[in-house]
Amino acid sequence: MPEALAGGALVLGVTIAGFLMVVMLPLFRVPSTSPTIRGLKLAMLGLAATVALGVMLAFALAWGWQVPLMVMADLHAAWGFGAWAGVLLAAMAYVVVPMFQLTPGYQARPSWWFPVLMFACVCFWSVAVLFEMPLVGLLAQLVASLLGLAFCIVTLRLQSKRRRARPDATYRYWQLGLGCAIFALFSGLTVTLWPPVANSNEWPILFGILLIGGGFISFIVGMLYKIVPFLAWLHLQNLGESKVPAPAMNKILAEKAMQRQMICQALAIVLAIGAVFSPDWLARPAGLVFVVANAFLIWNLAGAVRRYRQHALLITEKLAA
Repeated sequence: MPEALAGGALVLGVTIAGFLMVVMLPLFRVPSTSPTIRGLKLAMLGLAATVALGVMLAFALAWGWQVPLMVMADLHAAWGFGAWAGVLLAAMAYVVVPMFQLTPGYQARPSWWFPVLMFACVCFWSVAVLFEMPLVGLLAQLVASLLGLAFCIVTLRLQSKRRRARPDATYRYWQLGLGCAIFALFSGLTVTLWPPVANSNEWPILFGILLIGGGFISFIVGMLYKIVPFLAWLHLQNLGESKVPAPAMNKILAEKAMQRQMICQALAIVLAIGAVFSPDWLARPAGLVFVVANAFLIWNLAGAVRRYRQHALLITEKLAA
């Protein structure tokens, strides 16, 4: 049904355009005084380009426009993974990795330039596609992959210097995400230097599983497991008015529950990777374990909200007494 595909793309595009207007207008009024602010601005531009390309591709599929679909799909992925998600991840990592994992800070000069260089690589890639300059596109892909690898390796190096001896779920999730991202980027380098690999049916699926399922989802869940209990603790601390202490964060979201959920998530990733090469045997188990892992995640986060409310009620009662 081409009308449904085009209509869905239009609704999605208009919705995200509204979100971008709400976010970008105040964001771009803020001076770029830190790498995080600069990265957030570039990431929003990357999201705008990603959505525009996605809507255009959906219209092309729906109405039969004569465009090079595979080339444009690769470019759409480049904007999504590189200029949007990759730049956004780096911008947030500059804050959350030192804050929550107690690591040294990222070096200032590379932090300032990584978002700009990654964004520039995707721009050059786009120019190469539009003006049919394959060598420029190849060079842009190569530099973008190397930049991503450099960010992952630097982050791993900082984590090795963390001041907290005992690894928690957030640390483990970032390790998992960085490991998967490194394998994905190495496979991207392989395709760039040896293009015949891209003709295989397995490579795009494997790349997507490693970078999205193993990489970005792991980063998101890992940050959720630190941000949710931290915000709950902060609200309880303020509610107690320095008279009633807030419970420790592990009383709001237990470490064992997070570790068990992470094991399910890691198993789902392993099964999904195996399903690329043996889909008949492993695709359904991978999907089932992924559903279980996400149900476990919802259970953990809902439990954190429930315990927050219980502690808030207890603190209120103690203050009233």
